Amino acid sequence: MALIGAGAPLPASAADVTYLPPAMGVDFSAGWAGRSERSNLIEAGEVVGGRVVSNHDLLIRAEFAPIDQVSAWVMFDATVASRLGFVDPLLMTYDPLTGAGTYIGGPALDPAPEWTGAGLDGVWFGAAAAPFGERFGRGDQATWRLDAAFRTPGRTMWSDGGASARGAAPGGVGWWFGGAFSSRLERSEPYVTMRWRGEGRKTVDVTDVEGAVLAADVVVKAPHRVDVRAGIEAITGENERLGTGFAVDLHVGWSYVAWQDAPSGFLLPSVLPASFGLASTASEHVEGRVGGGFVGSVASNVRLRIGGDYVIVTPWRVDSAYAVRAGVGQAIEGEARLTVGYR
Repeated sequence: MALIGAGAPLPASAADVTYLPPAMGVDFSAGWAGRSERSNLIEAGEVVGGRVVSNHDLLIRAEFAPIDQVSAWVMFDATVASRLGFVDPLLMTYDPLTGAGTYIGGPALDPAPEWTGAGLDGVWFGAAAAPFGERFGRGDQATWRLDAAFRTPGRTMWSDGGASARGAAPGGVGWWFGGAFSSRLERSEPYVTMRWRGEGRKTVDVTDVEGAVLAADVVVKAPHRVDVRAGIEAITGENERLGTGFAVDLHVGWSYVAWQDAPSGFLLPSVLPASFGLASTASEHVEGRVGGGFVGSVASNVRLRIGGDYVIVTPWRVDSAYAVRAGVGQAIEGEARLTVGYR
């Protein structure tokens, strides 16, 4: 997760996204996922600063298949470092003509505020099924993988208090439903993935840096999101006897990030004191991405994935209490995962 608002493995029998361990097989994996995003803050068509967001997550996962076509998995999702910073921020002042806060004409904020966070986001418990699979020898022309999962709520949240060092968890419980579909075509494997991730609400008390309550019983909710990706794994090398294989992954994707409830002032460099910590809403937005990577089985039981995406983010309203929007954003995402299997 983050101050703002995973994976599977590769053998020759299925694309990385649709792989499921064989009967009585166990996979253990450790992965890193990171994102760096930058956008301008815009008010009345004027740039009034910028925001920079970076997140680094550590994902530890184990998956066990008691029988072919069905598995259970558990994943620890921890944020190692998360940061929300601002570029050339301005102090919000009261505009008597509009009766609202404005950054236009405000003095510079020095030093620039910065929020950081880290911690365990929660533990995912999931189950997967492969109703169709090319490796099952039944004449199936495609491989499916369907997932459903539940995440425990985090103990520390990104919206905890007014201190500069916060937690990282989204807050409430989480749900994950997804599907991945692939088909082997000689030296390539086209695929499609779809995932919906939901976030539950949580009630918190917003405090200042000394711990004094500024707003009690504020309901916060991280955004739901839908992710769709289509790509192709071009197989560059394969040895079925040794169980090794290498492929280049090329893909495009689209994400819908729904609205989220957050305390006012937690996503902006400054707000009017009267609104800080009160319930507010950030609007929805859309992300488009293009990326690639490398997937390979370096041994019959060792698999590696490395990849990255370039992301464009559409404008969105940061805080419903103020007419300030984040402009078109750009982000770079990266991932690396090592999986070891036991059969």
